[in-house]
Amino acid sequence: MFKEKRKSGKFILLAAVFLVVVISLVLIVRYNKQVEYESSFELYLEQGKYAEALELYRDVQNSATSSSEKTEEKERYRNLQVSYEKIVESKVNQIFERLKLGDNLSEEDKKFIAGLEEITGAAVSPILNHETEAWLDGKIDYDHWKHFLSAFQNFPNLKVNVDNLLNQEENLKLAAEEFAEAIKISNINDWNLAWRKWQEIANNQELGRFSQDYAVYRLKIFQEEIYRDLVDIADQHIQGERYYSAKQILDRLFDAFPDREEIIEKLQICNDKLPNRIITWEKSVEHLAVRPLTLDPERAKQGPYKTFAETGLLTPQEFENLLNELYLKDYVLISGETFMNYPENYPQVLVPSGKKPLVLVFDQYQYSTQYRESGSAEQLAYDAEKDQFVSRLTANKPETSVENQDCISILESFIEEHSDFSFDGAKARIALTVNENVLGYTINEQQTQNIIQKNTELGLEDFILTDKTQEEKNKFYQLQSADLEVVISALQEHGFTFCNGTFSGDDLGFLTLEGLEQNVEQWNSVAKPYLGEVHCLVFPGGSHVYNDGDKLQYLLNSGYCTFYGEGPNTYNFYANSYVHFDFTSINGFTLMNAAQWNLDRFITENSVLENWRD
Repeated sequence: MFKEKRKSGKFILLAAVFLVVVISLVLIVRYNKQVEYESSFELYLEQGKYAEALELYRDVQNSATSSSEKTEEKERYRNLQVSYEKIVESKVNQIFERLKLGDNLSEEDKKFIAGLEEITGAAVSPILNHETEAWLDGKIDYDHWKHFLSAFQNFPNLKVNVDNLLNQEENLKLAAEEFAEAIKISNINDWNLAWRKWQEIANNQELGRFSQDYAVYRLKIFQEEIYRDLVDIADQHIQGERYYSAKQILDRLFDAFPDREEIIEKLQICNDKLPNRIITWEKSVEHLAVRPLTLDPERAKQGPYKTFAETGLLTPQEFENLLNELYLKDYVLISGETFMNYPENYPQVLVPSGKKPLVLVFDQYQYSTQYRESGSAEQLAYDAEKDQFVSRLTANKPETSVENQDCISILESFIEEHSDFSFDGAKARIALTVNENVLGYTINEQQTQNIIQKNTELGLEDFILTDKTQEEKNKFYQLQSADLEVVISALQEHGFTFCNGTFSGDDLGFLTLEGLEQNVEQWNSVAKPYLGEVHCLVFPGGSHVYNDGDKLQYLLNSGYCTFYGEGPNTYNFYANSYVHFDFTSINGFTLMNAAQWNLDRFITENSVLENWRD
């Protein structure tokens, strides 16, 4: 009995050992098969053994889909199949790169394309379709496209796709012209025209199925892109309290996307903020100008520019008094940009019913020596945390910052309290003068030398850069430039616009043509890097150039279409190629001569001036 049990135990042990051996052999075989599969395909390609490579690919593909394989094994085969396809795609891409240079298929290329049958067919066909799309998009020309198609025309594995494209060749030529027209108008301003054009192409059966299908795709992409772009612009308008501009965009978007809840919500915000009735203003538009403010009248009265300060400037309180008077007279600020498309588009001035439009200009806006010695601040800064502008009594010293002591921050605070004083987020036009600084930021050597020269003439203390090395100056200019970019960007986001106040406040009417050109070029070199193109120019003191055809033509050729002069009356003049406005300056002199300057249309008598002038 005991011997029989021992004999039975031996059989069981031998069976177990045999089973382990069998399983090990199966695993070894599978492993070796995997190793063979992984290394052999690329080797076959290198040796030009395309039939063997194709057979190996099909074996792997069958294993990847076999019901007899475990899930884990099938996943390995699928990954292996993908790796084969990527190798082939890489070689196909190399072939196309040579074709793009004008080469033809080599004999080895032809064997490769034909020998791998469905693998190369699957790699080449999408590229041919993509190149056809590139032709329609104007990225390649017809000859390049035909070169690609001709190269693959005689391969059995590509015949269906190539013949399909070549059979639509004449349709595609017509479609390429239509696509070019659609692409030309596919911009943010003409999006509704582009939308209709893409729809026309998609519905035009004469252009062929390929072109129609691709037009449907382009239309869908265009719709999503333009939707997002326009919603972003509408959001920017809403953030800047330009509710009318936002509503114009959103109304058009609603027509195109009536089911988008996002649009409906934003339209509700705009409708809640807009006045009940908006009218088109048919009369002339008033323009009013104020220069930088004097914060320290006593310093101004004791300095070299006493007369200038008393006659040319206002105090912060006087400016706030002026805004109150304008508000009580039912004026509402509109953007000077309303006139920037003239003469292509005649400006349409829109205002809330019961209001009168007003463009406010901050004239000769610079914290120059003349203004500093007249009691003005030395620099404008932007507090990003509070989202507000402040004046620095001493340039580059944040600890000297004061609030609501300059035209910009006072206007912002006033509109915050009286939102109906600004229509569509309008603020003021800032006419920059830049010979000594830009808003208090000294950014180049010429400005530094101008300041040093002026300080020397007046016997003032040395400028901060007087004894610095050029390397130290350049570092200073870089820091100033970066800070200025922040301020300019914030002003633009808050609804302020800019115009050329001339380089140094020169009387342009007395300059020669060469002097005028130099003045404009100097201003451009300083201001344009921060502002971009500017199409508005102020004639200091109202001294225009209209009596000199060459000067006027130079300004028009330089892109200016809106000009400002100065006078006591409302004056709007629309010429064939430009528009001119006279603004009325509000300062100590005009306020003390209110009747002569017809200021009763803006203010009531003795409502603005404080008692500080001699």
